[in-house]
Amino acid sequence: MSDKLLALHERNKLMVWLLWISLLLGVGVSSSNHLRLTLAISGLPICILCVLLVWRKVAIRYVMYLVSIGLSLITFFFIEESEAFSSYFLIFFSFAIISIYHNYRPLLLNGIVAMGMTTYFVLTKATFEGENVFYMNAYLFVILGALISQSLIGAKMNRQQEASAAESAAAKERTEEVLVEVKGSVHVLGASITNLQKNASDTGEISGQVVLAFNEIASGIATQSVSVSDISEAMEQVNQNVSAATEASIQLSDKSRVTADFTTQGQGQMKDLASKINQIDHIVSDTSGVMEEVNQENQKIGSIVEMIGEIANQTNLLSLNASIEAARAGEHGQGFSVVATEIRKLAQHAQDASTEIAGILAAIQSRIAQASSLVGDGLTVVTEGKESAHSVEQLFDGIHANTAEVLQQAEQIRDMNARLQQSSQTVLQEVTTVAAFTEESAASVEEVLASSHAQQQHVVDIVESIKQLDEMMNKLEEVIK
Repeated sequence: MSDKLLALHERNKLMVWLLWISLLLGVGVSSSNHLRLTLAISGLPICILCVLLVWRKVAIRYVMYLVSIGLSLITFFFIEESEAFSSYFLIFFSFAIISIYHNYRPLLLNGIVAMGMTTYFVLTKATFEGENVFYMNAYLFVILGALISQSLIGAKMNRQQEASAAESAAAKERTEEVLVEVKGSVHVLGASITNLQKNASDTGEISGQVVLAFNEIASGIATQSVSVSDISEAMEQVNQNVSAATEASIQLSDKSRVTADFTTQGQGQMKDLASKINQIDHIVSDTSGVMEEVNQENQKIGSIVEMIGEIANQTNLLSLNASIEAARAGEHGQGFSVVATEIRKLAQHAQDASTEIAGILAAIQSRIAQASSLVGDGLTVVTEGKESAHSVEQLFDGIHANTAEVLQQAEQIRDMNARLQQSSQTVLQEVTTVAAFTEESAASVEEVLASSHAQQQHVVDIVESIKQLDEMMNKLEEVIK
């Protein structure tokens, strides 16, 4: 930002303060709340915008026009709402504030707006009744011309003052350049000695800090060496534990594999048992069917025996009737009577045989019923055994699945332990390497520490020499002055 813009920016800040003061005074002396609200609504946006532009240092050349517009708005609404003719003098107040810029452009803008407001108020407002528009605008024109002339003269004087200031600054600069050229060599040499002294002092401090740091490093490395030894022992113990865990996981894997084999064999035997129970179930079912058929055939035979008994009874009745008829016939019926007697005997024998067969069949039927009941009970038992065998088979399936899962997990644990053992051995080797490197580092740090002590002494000697040279340069500067 140039000096001219910087000066305009400072003047903008002053004008923004005056704009705020004008707005607050207008709000404070207002006779009604409506006027206060009108002034706030019209003036606040312009005031806030001006503050933002000044704060951000944006549009520095155009803030003056916003200030002019803001004052014109405050003046217009105050005169519009006021009933006193004296409020018209606020126009001249705004002229006075804008003239601080010493720039005719915002004054001209403010004057044109003021003439427009004057014409509007004379034609529309009762307070200005009887006033001559031409005369009032003429007064404004004359005052505006005077202020513009003053602004032009002030601007010209500012330019002359700036030119004089520039010439004075140039002359002063040339004088200072001559003085600088005279003292340049001495100052450069003095500055170099000062910097050298400071650098040497800093180097001494750094050397001391380096010595302290190396002492701490040596102590830390010694502690680290002890810690590494402890870590090495701990890692050795961990490696032994990992080896034991690996061996245990191998045994667990082997036992799980044996258990899986036993489970597989048991599962196969249970399947064979289930198959044989199914065969028994079929046999018992077939036997039950055969017994049912035998029972039905036995019932048929019983029916036949009953029919034979009835035939024997009928035959016996027929033989009895024949005997009766033979007796009636007398001598002629004796032969027929003998035949009837034989027939009655045969019928009696047939009836006795059928009765005996019926008893035998009843006994057979009773035995068949008992056998059928036993076969039914056997079928029930076989069915229950079949269900039990199926349940046991499912149980063996679950055991086999769990055993397979346990075997898989045992194999995974075995692999993980193997990898862990390998990693533990690697870490143990690395810790051993670090321990050896730590011992070497401790020896190197001791050597560097001895060299640092020697370097620190050299730096102290250099600092003393630079102090002597600095005293000589001070004496030389006093001679030059």
